Amino acid sequence: MALLMEKGAEPQTERELADLDAISALKESAAIELKEEGNKYVKMGKKHYQQAINCYTRAINQKALSDTETSILHSNRAHVNLLLGNYGRALSDSEEAIKLSPTNVKAYYRAAKASLSVNKLVEAKAFSEKGLDQDPDNEELKKLKKQIDSQISELQQREAQVSKALKTAKEEGNKYVKMGKKHYQQAINCYTRAINQKALSDTETSILHSNRAHVNLLLGNYGRALSDSEEAIKLSPTNVKAYYRAAKASLSVNKLVEAKAFSEKGLDQDPDNEELKKLKKQIDSQISELQQREAQVSKALKTAKDIMSAIADRGIKIGKATFQELTGLKKPILDNDHMLHWPVLLLYAEVMSSDFIEDFCETDMFSAHLDLMFSDSAEPLPWDKENAYTRDAIELYYESGSGVCLSKKEILSNLLQGTAASHIESFGDDDTDAAKSSPKEISSVGNNRSKWVKVNERKTLHAVLKEPNFIIPGIPVFFVVSKKSSFYKDFKSGNWSLPS
Repeated sequence: MALLMEKGAEPQTERELADLDAISALKESAAIELKEEGNKYVKMGKKHYQQAINCYTRAINQKALSDTETSILHSNRAHVNLLLGNYGRALSDSEEAIKLSPTNVKAYYRAAKASLSVNKLVEAKAFSEKGLDQDPDNEELKKLKKQIDSQISELQQREAQVSKALKTAKEEGNKYVKMGKKHYQQAINCYTRAINQKALSDTETSILHSNRAHVNLLLGNYGRALSDSEEAIKLSPTNVKAYYRAAKASLSVNKLVEAKAFSEKGLDQDPDNEELKKLKKQIDSQISELQQREAQVSKALKTAKDIMSAIADRGIKIGKATFQELTGLKKPILDNDHMLHWPVLLLYAEVMSSDFIEDFCETDMFSAHLDLMFSDSAEPLPWDKENAYTRDAIELYYESGSGVCLSKKEILSNLLQGTAASHIESFGDDDTDAAKSSPKEISSVGNNRSKWVKVNERKTLHAVLKEPNFIIPGIPVFFVVSKKSSFYKDFKSGNWSLPS
């Protein structure tokens, strides 16, 4: 037999048509032989089941038989797969057999049996009933349907019992909640047992998770409450109480963005819910307060960094703050023209009394402030009985002694004291700068004794502060003495030192 045709070409001659018919007949014959061989292997027992499946598969792949005959092949292969416990494959083959031949009773039987084996009871019942529609007297199908109906009845009874038990557990949990804090754990246990049964609908289970979240909120277990609320929402996206409890739990652990989102989603479900509206208002208020605090922190940090940068640019050295009992947390400010304004402490060494210049601009000369403080119209110092501290008699000194310069990080930390950013410990890039600028010690000339350096009143504050032997003790401190006082001699001779 010779058939020479191009692929896809239609047969044209009687010879070609005859050849095609002969090939189809051969394929059909081969498929029938494979089917019979498969049946033979089935009868030979379990060891030959796979060979039977192979025969049926090869017969199906011939695609030479009618739909009815091919339906039988699928049904036969389903039968062997049932014997081997391959229920998924058996069900697939049975469904294909029914599709090819809706009157194939054995296919319905095997589809029902495969469905039953994988606990698909509803599908099993449907297949058995459709099979009996084709053959009402089929004893195997009637027996199988009876078995399926029995299992469905048992399942329904069990589900009813479980449902009743679960509802009882839920109600019991609710009762424990009403009994007060001492019984909250018992309530949680009831809800947990009910959840673990995994027998209720998603909506009912969502309520159980939401109820357990409520008790955990009452106990202060906010993490668990949030987890339960989220699970409740997942199971039932319309559970308004779950959104409320998720928002409340989030708020309790300062997750304000999440709290706001949960409250808004809850109000999407129930726009008139008063509890949710009240909670959302509380959340919005806290978000607003947080934003204000963050703005204050940001502003305080920027201000402190600008001041520190100005101090560094000027080559001014800052040491540990002293006399804070007199100065408090006063610190320099930087004006819009980038000028530093310092609070300056004046100490009268003779009596250790003090005066304070609140705003001493770095470009001001000392003489200008002293002229104002000790003018003829100024009130005399209450302790200066001898009227020694007059404008022409006073002199200013600063202490040039041993001291340690603070790092940039330490300076920044001091500048932030008393501000909204006082709690900040890490300053970003400035931490690196601080590490590079290690503290430097400046020692005075002599035997570790303070050296008093007279201030030139015609100099500006900036000129004095940047002198190499001056470490500012937090803020500038200058000592006032009078040339008319008997104390002046002791001070100048170095016989006086700061009281410890």
